[in-house]
Amino acid sequence: MKSDVLKHISSVTPTLPKNQQRVASYLMSNWETALYESSMAIAKKVGVSQSTVVRTVTSLGHKSFLEFQSELRQLLQEQFSSTKRIDQVSIVQDGQSVEERIGQVFLQHQKNLELTLRHLESEQMMRVADLIWSGKRIFLLGLRTSSVLAQYFGIHLSMIRENVTILASDYNLLENIRTVTKEDVLVVFSFTRYCRNTIEAASFARDLQCTIIGVTDSVAAPLTGIADAIFYVPVISMHYSNSYVAVFALIDVLLNTIGTNNKTAARKSLQSMEEGFERFQVFLNT
Repeated sequence: MKSDVLKHISSVTPTLPKNQQRVASYLMSNWETALYESSMAIAKKVGVSQSTVVRTVTSLGHKSFLEFQSELRQLLQEQFSSTKRIDQVSIVQDGQSVEERIGQVFLQHQKNLELTLRHLESEQMMRVADLIWSGKRIFLLGLRTSSVLAQYFGIHLSMIRENVTILASDYNLLENIRTVTKEDVLVVFSFTRYCRNTIEAASFARDLQCTIIGVTDSVAAPLTGIADAIFYVPVISMHYSNSYVAVFALIDVLLNTIGTNNKTAARKSLQSMEEGFERFQVFLNT
């Protein structure tokens, strides 16, 4: 599929106006990052207008920029088949030394982190942090491999505020989601290949007027049409599944923002936690 998409862009590019050729060349050379970038961001990088980017995508045979990114998402989705992924990684790393393989893994993490940071908007971060702090109840939803994200965020968030519920399995998922109201906030983690129950639960919560915060990997992901606020984080890896290093970094930024914005209340709650740790002798004394 990758070769078909890129071959099509390559064959059409020479027929396009000069500025559109520049856009097409960028898309062909940076298709993995173009999946996460807005048309405005691409326009700035290439040095053309946003309308030129949109016209280029139309010239390539797509009805919209979103549809084009959807096709790129399908391209990436092919890579996320675990058996195909491990075969592809093996081809890339064939003949490399252990040091080179280690370097590639860290380099991919670095790229994911850089791309996430580049697209983070401070205004949105502050707004989401306020929503999470002020919500009556907070639900953290992540299934299958995303369950660790919901658990990590939920455990740390519950240290500084009450009424935090972690939904990390299908068990009691419906029973919890059906109780949400417009006063609650649901944070949803959903990544390629997009667990069906996660999306169904988020859609159900949306129907109940619950505020939805989405964390996903593509503007063409199912959460895009459901969430009130959304973060796009690349999870491209050098192994057979997703890499969540950049997602954990985003969660840490959210925790930092929430704690800093509500320092007095957070400190009081943490002090209570410390007293509980001492009473139950949770940690070894050194």
